[in-house]
Amino acid sequence: MSPELRAAVEALPLSANGRTDPASMEAVRALAEDERLRASFERIRDLDHRIAALVHDVPLPDGLAGRVAATVASASARAPLAPNVSAPASLVRSDQSHPGRSRRWWLAAGAGAIVASIALLAMTFPQWTADPVWNSAQLAEAAAHFCLSDDAAKAELRTDSPPTDYPFGRGVVSPAAVRWRLISDFLGQTAVAYELPSIGGHRATLYVARINLSDTTDTPPQQPDFSTGRCAVAVWQRGGIAYLLAVIGDQPDLAYPWFLERPTTPLT
Repeated sequence: MSPELRAAVEALPLSANGRTDPASMEAVRALAEDERLRASFERIRDLDHRIAALVHDVPLPDGLAGRVAATVASASARAPLAPNVSAPASLVRSDQSHPGRSRRWWLAAGAGAIVASIALLAMTFPQWTADPVWNSAQLAEAAAHFCLSDDAAKAELRTDSPPTDYPFGRGVVSPAAVRWRLISDFLGQTAVAYELPSIGGHRATLYVARINLSDTTDTPPQQPDFSTGRCAVAVWQRGGIAYLLAVIGDQPDLAYPWFLERPTTPLT
């Protein structure tokens, strides 16, 4: 059997409706004539059905998409570019001399990876459903990447009373008129974003969310916890509520203190 025909058999759609092209029709004829090939195809189809049954009714935890997106954004910002290195000639020759074997190996490896991922999902699902515990540095970094793509200018701001469960943070300059918006997926949680008046060409947003933090103060820090050079974020927690002040501009680290209340000293 030619490598091309074997590849067509391995890629044959499980549904008969998808077997109308010439390569698929030739693969069907080969299956009818070769008992060993037909047995291999049946094993592939059985594995596909078993994997589909495992993942069919598995619900994704609420907020998982947001947490994954934030983690990927944070990791991609730190990851160096992969070097452009050619594959060793010996590996290329091996793949070219045994294309059918290479394809079968990748198919088996891919199926094994899927099964392993499903098993890992089953073992860690209780942990996924629980709210994660962040430290201040991780949360500030993830929030910085989030706020760079959070276009407040296109959002519909409200001026009525914000939800009492997400109060404005102490220690931040209070605007004369409160403008806020609800964010349904802020790093996997619901949050209220308070938009502050711009100062010196810098804009600031105070994100308020119920996020678990392991290490932080209950007042705004004097310096941001993380900065991308375009967005600086400080994190603190008070009464079980996390506050994240994000400042965006050309010099966010310098502008950050402008949005904090200055401490008052009693007259003596």
